[in-house]
Amino acid sequence: MAQSLRNFIIVLGLSLLLLVCFTFGACSNVQPFKDGPQKDDIVVGNGSLAVTKGNYLYFANGNKPYAEVKDTNKEGNVTYSALYRVKLDENGNPESVDKKYDKDGNEIFDGSRALKNIDILASKVVGFEYTGIYIFGDYIYYATPNEGVDKELTTETQYISFFKRKIDRSGSAEHIYTTKAEGSKVTFNMISFGNNVYLNILDDQTLVVIKNGKDKKEVQKVTGAVFANYSTSDEEVTDFNKDIYFTRDLDAGKDTNTKGNVLCKFSLASMNYQDIYSDNDSTFTLKSVERNNLYYEKQKASEAVSTSKFYSMEGIQNNTIVAEKLMSRNTYSNYYLLPNRTSDVLVSNGSAILLINDVNETTQTVYSGSATVIDVCDGFVYFKADSKIMRVNYQTLGEAETIVSEKVADANLFCVTTTKLYYISTNQENSSKYLHGVDLSNSEFKDYFVGVLEKADYDKETDE
Repeated sequence: MAQSLRNFIIVLGLSLLLLVCFTFGACSNVQPFKDGPQKDDIVVGNGSLAVTKGNYLYFANGNKPYAEVKDTNKEGNVTYSALYRVKLDENGNPESVDKKYDKDGNEIFDGSRALKNIDILASKVVGFEYTGIYIFGDYIYYATPNEGVDKELTTETQYISFFKRKIDRSGSAEHIYTTKAEGSKVTFNMISFGNNVYLNILDDQTLVVIKNGKDKKEVQKVTGAVFANYSTSDEEVTDFNKDIYFTRDLDAGKDTNTKGNVLCKFSLASMNYQDIYSDNDSTFTLKSVERNNLYYEKQKASEAVSTSKFYSMEGIQNNTIVAEKLMSRNTYSNYYLLPNRTSDVLVSNGSAILLINDVNETTQTVYSGSATVIDVCDGFVYFKADSKIMRVNYQTLGEAETIVSEKVADANLFCVTTTKLYYISTNQENSSKYLHGVDLSNSEFKDYFVGVLEKADYDKETDE
């Protein structure tokens, strides 16, 4: 009798657990991966659309504009533009499989085009205008269009939601934060040090810092902020880069100064912030923080002809700027810093890519023509021009090389490492966009397809 009662209680408990899982979605309906990268494997590409850990690639399969997502971005429904992983071969490329054919000689569609060892990790839209994938420790973090609705029950996909999930696919995805501003007014990054993971977001004029997915601090009325980026996990985060620099306008009720703005600093280590500089003259426009320097444009009210110039500094001590250096007397929309060349900066003025050295007062043309810079890596500047991906060696200033010659889409969706370039490319009907890769270690720049196609697009593909 006692044994029967115990069995009844066990069955009842399991039934209640299943009820909770179905009712609240607390339990995952997919099995954890049986294999995967080792815990200490190096992560490469954090913050992009294609991140490797060990011999696995985690990637946004395709690209779907957030305006087209509407109410379809539900876990379990999304395959195209979802988050996938694929095992890589010894050369770091996805491994192909033999094609399958039916009795009539037609290729059989089985969910992938030609790749082995490919799995879906999160069936939500991850490939979109504001893609960002990060891997820290046992978790993968990703951005996705918001699936919430307004009071008219219209899905508000213009906002960005952030999630994390165990990298072995065990358990369910955990929501971290949803922006209050639309994506065009949001910048974000993630960084990890001291066994803590920080999600940093400039949500329009609110700086939001979330530590370990739960401890949140907000700063209001922020006019600009820059975050240190570490794309690979074997880089040690320096003390300088453990701070977020931001600016705010003068507050008549708080500040005695009447001109310029205030430079501020948020300490990730302490989760506190403070004003650090204001001189009643300078207006700072922050551009980036890297190489233990803060880079910014500065305009002085005291100058007869008030123009912005581009500077770097090593920090602030006792309201004094340390080691400020003039980098460019003219201002540009974007600046690209070069490793081990502290006086040089690459800029794009719309009609050319230029190399500027203000110390020597020299300007050299790296590439002549309209171009959108993608990245600077391993001695090359990569850029998009005339629907092609090209690169040029900024040290030798030689001829530009074409890496990808056609069907390149979305200038903001690229990832470049020393050996790989990942990019979004349209299919043959120019109707869908999928991830492709290029092996940069191969002099022929061998291009390969990455990922999974929808059946309609798969049937339109032809082998070259």
